[in-house]
Amino acid sequence: MDYDGFIARNNGKQITAWGGECVALIAQYLADNGKPIVYANAKDWAGNAGMNGNFTWVANNPSDVNQVPKRGDIVVWNGGLPGSGGYGHIAIFDRVSAPGQFVSFDQNWGGRQAHFVTHNWGNVAGWFTEKAAPAPMPGGGTNNMFQNDNEVKEAYLMLRGNEGSAGERAGWIGRSKQDFFKVARAEADSTRKALADAQVQLKKIQDAINAQNKVITDLNTANNATKADYQKAVAQLADLNAQLTTAHDTIKDLQNKPTAVIDEKAVVTNILVRFWNSLFKKG
Repeated sequence: MDYDGFIARNNGKQITAWGGECVALIAQYLADNGKPIVYANAKDWAGNAGMNGNFTWVANNPSDVNQVPKRGDIVVWNGGLPGSGGYGHIAIFDRVSAPGQFVSFDQNWGGRQAHFVTHNWGNVAGWFTEKAAPAPMPGGGTNNMFQNDNEVKEAYLMLRGNEGSAGERAGWIGRSKQDFFKVARAEADSTRKALADAQVQLKKIQDAINAQNKVITDLNTANNATKADYQKAVAQLADLNAQLTTAHDTIKDLQNKPTAVIDEKAVVTNILVRFWNSLFKKG
């Protein structure tokens, strides 16, 4: 993930979405890298299933001094963290600075702006580390389609009548990927874009709600405000809250749609089985 670029863009600045809390920094970090966002208090990110597609959750083991996050990992503190108001904290791991201490990139901890903070390991629940990308196979295929070259040979033999050379098999894998998964990837890209657009709309609605709450507060203290003015303002606030609920539901639905993970081996296997059965008029 683009950790260094993210720091360069945001160090010393405040990300004001989501109330400018610590989670806003992490939400922006994920959004900038095309990852889904979890809508929860900091402590509730710990092990959250919404991160499973792209990250592995590592629970902190206080007795293992050699267990540390990688640079760019997302660290989560539990609700017992002093000064967190029971909401915990979340930040991006940078480096170990001394025995029992580490530095992370934080927001809303010792200042509202994003900056580097030195912490101890107290109340650290664990961290999310990004899953490794699939290892490449020769010629541009990926090991998600076939587990080893023997499976490639079997599939190639079934469809081509010979095992082919290593280069021929690798090229065939690349062409198969392009044909079989082009539509799925286009749909995934569309989902990611729709999710990003929905998150922007959610932020606009939240800002509008904050502004409308101020309007109502001002009406409560205004000497010349009428009952009709107040009722109109409250109705507008109710409409905005309804829009907020719809926006949250839209984002939840989009987050449940696949945006990257495609079981390529299962798809190819099903295609090959259907082809094989058709040769012998099975099924």
